[in-house]
Amino acid sequence: MGNLKYLYSKTPDESYTMNWYDGPQIIENNGYKFVSEPVKGIVDIKSFTDETFGETKDLYFTKYIKYKYGDEWSDMILLDSILESGLTFTCSTNQSNNSGDDILIDPDKDIIIELYYYVTKEIDTDDPLSVNNIRIGGEYMMNVTDGEAFLPGEGDEIILSNPEIFKIFSLDDYVLVSTHTNLDIKYRFTQDNGRTYTDWLPLNKENIASTKLNPLRFAQVEYLIKNLGEPVTIYDIILIGDFQNVSANYLKTNKYGLKEDCITGIISGGGLDLSGLGGIKGSTGGNMAGNSSSFLQSCSSYNTNAAKELDKENQEKSGSYWNPYDFKPITDFANMLGNQVSEIFGWDVDYHLTDPDGNGIDKYVHEYTLKNIVDMKRIKIIVPENKFPIESVIINQFNLDFFDTFQIHIMKDEFKNNFGITRRPAQDDILYICEANMLYYVKHAQAFKDIMNSATYYKLVLEKYELRTDIRNLNKDSKDSIESLTDNTTIESLFGKDIYDEDTKISNKLQTKPTTMDFIRYKIYKDVGFVKENIMISDFEVSKSNYDLSHSKLKGKTAIDYKVSDTLIKSDNRSFVFWTKFKNDYDFEQSRISPSILEKYNINRTEKFSLLNNYDNSTKLGYEILYKSGKLFLRLNGQVFSVKVDLLTNIWYAIVINLDQKKQKINFNIYHRNMDINVVYVNQASYERKFVSISDTITNQDALANGFEPISNVENNVINSDGMISVINKTIDIIPVEFNTTSNLRLLGSNINYTNLRIFDDVIPENHIVNILKQNIIKEANHLIIADNSTKKIIATNFYNKNWL
Repeated sequence: MGNLKYLYSKTPDESYTMNWYDGPQIIENNGYKFVSEPVKGIVDIKSFTDETFGETKDLYFTKYIKYKYGDEWSDMILLDSILESGLTFTCSTNQSNNSGDDILIDPDKDIIIELYYYVTKEIDTDDPLSVNNIRIGGEYMMNVTDGEAFLPGEGDEIILSNPEIFKIFSLDDYVLVSTHTNLDIKYRFTQDNGRTYTDWLPLNKENIASTKLNPLRFAQVEYLIKNLGEPVTIYDIILIGDFQNVSANYLKTNKYGLKEDCITGIISGGGLDLSGLGGIKGSTGGNMAGNSSSFLQSCSSYNTNAAKELDKENQEKSGSYWNPYDFKPITDFANMLGNQVSEIFGWDVDYHLTDPDGNGIDKYVHEYTLKNIVDMKRIKIIVPENKFPIESVIINQFNLDFFDTFQIHIMKDEFKNNFGITRRPAQDDILYICEANMLYYVKHAQAFKDIMNSATYYKLVLEKYELRTDIRNLNKDSKDSIESLTDNTTIESLFGKDIYDEDTKISNKLQTKPTTMDFIRYKIYKDVGFVKENIMISDFEVSKSNYDLSHSKLKGKTAIDYKVSDTLIKSDNRSFVFWTKFKNDYDFEQSRISPSILEKYNINRTEKFSLLNNYDNSTKLGYEILYKSGKLFLRLNGQVFSVKVDLLTNIWYAIVINLDQKKQKINFNIYHRNMDINVVYVNQASYERKFVSISDTITNQDALANGFEPISNVENNVINSDGMISVINKTIDIIPVEFNTTSNLRLLGSNINYTNLRIFDDVIPENHIVNILKQNIIKEANHLIIADNSTKKIIATNFYNKNWL
């Protein structure tokens, strides 16, 4: 009996897993315990799974967990209680979990976990029990700092969170200032006060230079740093580009780091030779035994004692003089009075804060067409002279009208103390004034500068609330509040189902675009066959036709030559999508049986099936996708990546390969439709045929034992659901590549059918893959490089028209 292997892993989202695997392991009658290594930073245990073998209602495992903190061991805790309530470790005393045990764990100190598996027998039996793939999961506490970071040991991690708030217009490069550069660093940005973040990406020049942020939104950056060598101090990580510092009165700068521009000015200004300072690294790097710490101490931004003393001396010498341009005392006094008036006479309102949705930015007219409600706070407003609008009809010679707009004031301190320094009132925010029992939209908002050209409050013009579909509510409290106030008050809520039914009757769902010109394919060789075959997923018609590339004259040669070529830089991503079917020689109409047909039931393991080719054999640049010997391959320049997967003949497979160079990973996905697959058997002596479900193992074995041999596979016409079955989903780490080749995309001849080729300029999120596979007409055309539905080329008279060029 060999022990299971142990693996402890953490992810940047502050979750961890402990795994015992590579079994199964038989557990004797006296039980067994699985012990973790000492780990640090665990906050809780939220999940537990395992695979047990041999358990019955009379023979089963009883499982316990136990943990060690310092020299003290906890009591044995039944794992069933962990599954029900979780287990939380805390520094505070007298905090208990549901099992009644006090837990006095400091997340900054080591803890050891032990799992106990005891065999419980209700009957007398010697049947063995075994276990494999034990997995514990939960949350751990990541070390976070907003200043200089020190990592004493190899493998130590820390998040460096820059406290400064910037508007970032462009990014060019970065500079790392540390005692050594043997580090693994990733970065991410937030532009909505930490509500959402970009993905963690490796910190390199290519990724930094290709990062595109909204220049109108405030941005903050975080770095995930892992030490790969000796103890290290990270003094600063400086982004180089074009910025505006919001925290420092909109100071314009082209450096973004923890310190002032002292060190970066020397670097970029040419006053420092990077090759002489081993602790400073940019995109060019540096490697020499220079004394970086003494250099950093000589810079005032890293050793500020001299600057502080000089500032103190200047204040002492100038303190007795009158400065006629010192407006700060006046504006501070006005701000204090305004805040006091707001506190005494202000009305409490529910303020629902909106945030622009990145999917609705119109860069031509410079507006946000879609918005999300992201926060709700109770704040105070001032209604000038307490004049609330009167809900009465206004009659004049032109029309009958109701209340239109009215004005309120909000102190800047009141607003920013509730929503943060980066927020301000904006159009389409929502207010609910309880005393007036009214909901309002913000029609206009501005900072009103009334004292010494300084703004102490905002003026807001409000208009009556109406339900709008361009504003989505992402905050639960806000959503519940507004829905309770507006329930059954709109045409949509009262007659929504009837409106939907009417729209369904008149909507045109057909999406066809006939053309007499082929903008995608340069040449289709004459031996390429076109097969009319509907590929259906539930009610979705995925494809109407496909290429037959199996002609002997096409083998290994170009069958389809496209007008499109593709190039990559190291920060480019790609998604490759296509449907393919590997052919065998059995023809259901002819029903002819021969030894060659029997031999070709399985995919030929010596043949190379080229599925997509953009590879230039002379320069060894480009990419190629192929299947051979039970493996799916992706070639990127000189690198070759593969996954092992045994596929069947005569079955349509959807293949999706996500090339994520930003995250330095490749994800291979293969699906088939959610249909029952039958194996077609034939008896050479009696010519009897059988159709047996591939999942029916016993009947398949009986057919082979009785002289039947498989000749083909059949997908049933009845689809069980509108989903897809995943055959394989595997991710592989890569090193990003780049190439610039004029070689056109092409398909080579092999014994396959092929359709619905799509290449996108970004990866497809995993939860959207099935939706993309169902599309015959691609909706995400802005990401599309090429799409080919394998339709016949239409030949027609080409009359000149300049609009066709």
